[in-house]
Formats: sequence, structure tokens, C-alpha cells
Amino acid sequence: MHDIRAYPTTVVFNQSIIHEYDGHNNAEEILEFIEDLRNPSVVTLTPETFNSLVRRDEVWMVDFYAPWCGPCQALMPEWKRMARLLNGYISVGSVDCQKYNVFCSQERVNAFPEIRLYPVKTNSPYNF
Repeated sequence: MHDIRAYPTTVVFNQSIIHEYDGHNNAEEILEFIEDLRNPSVVTLTPETFNSLVRRDEVWMVDFYAPWCGPCQALMPEWKRMARLLNGYISVGSVDCQKYNVFCSQERVNAFPEIRLYPVKTNSPYNF
């Protein structure tokens, strides 16, 4: 019914959307997962929102990733944690390069994950 293959499995039902928790089964990390569902710390960027948000008068850190990439998957929990810590200082976003392949090619993303810092009022990001 919900494709549960192992125990314990933690699943959050948010209206009609099912979110499966994939992490350590301790209260602190599960609460972080739920809080991130309620108030996402990382902005999911599309080509349109990238151009309208990242090019504004704010500092942005952007992770260009692919869902199948092992290092990208390992980075994501820390990326979310960093976004919560920097909330109000730096905006943090992610671009799914599998979904937006053409956009990532135009942005000259060469490897995954690719992290870039976009300073205020510049088109020249810093790559990490």
C-alpha cells in the first residue's frame, strides 16, 4: 500500500503527499525532517525562479545536483542544516539538474554536486 519494505519506516502524510523519512531514527532528526516539510529551509529553484530570485539583491548559495548522485544525496541533509543556520543572512537553494538539464548546461555546471555562491549584484558566482 505505501511501499514499506523495512522496519522501522517513518512516513509523514501531508494531505495527499507522502514523505518518507530516510535518516537516523532519533527524535531530533525526525523533528528536523518534519520542520523542513513545514518550513523548507532550501528553496527549490527552477530556471524561472533562479533568474527571478538569485539575480536579486541578495546573497545566494546554490547547489546544482542530480538525484542519482551519491555525493549529492550525502550533502543534502547538511545543506538543509546549513540553510537553517544561515536563514536571514544568505538565501540557500537547489537546482535539480536531471530535471533542468538544459538550464544546468547553460549555466555550465560540470559536475555534481556543484555549489556556487552568488554575491549581490554580480553575474559571476564563486564555485566550490
